[in-house]
Amino acid sequence: MKRALLVLALALSACGQSPPTPNNSYGANPQLPAPQGGIPTVNAARAVGWPPTGAPRAPTGFVVTRYAQGLQHPRFIYTLPNGDVLVAESSTQPSSGGGVQDWIQNAVQRHAGALSPSANEIVMLRDENHDGVVESHYQQQRGLRHGR
Repeated sequence: MKRALLVLALALSACGQSPPTPNNSYGANPQLPAPQGGIPTVNAARAVGWPPTGAPRAPTGFVVTRYAQGLQHPRFIYTLPNGDVLVAESSTQPSSGGGVQDWIQNAVQRHAGALSPSANEIVMLRDENHDGVVESHYQQQRGLRHGR
């Protein structure tokens, strides 16, 4: 009998609680915290290639294979209707204003591997026998410069 009264008392006390407050940090009109001053945190990812005998891990049921190699900082990739692949190779050029902002920008980009000699070209990759490996590599445009 005492247990039944205890369970009934706990159940009734739970009914008296107010509902949890809604989480307003997402949705159509999120309530975001006010911005804070100071130096922002910048965590730039460092670009790394595959090891010679390795590959990225793919989810179960998927396979990752090396399609092409030896590209110099591929920036944009576009597949043509016939299956050929255009690749724009272009590295970021260092900023040269001499100010603190340019120095910080160059340091972050250097750390990420983005400041390197640039091919400044568009190449076409062709898998002639459709085995998933590029057999032909053609230079389409050379001496290009990307804008800022």
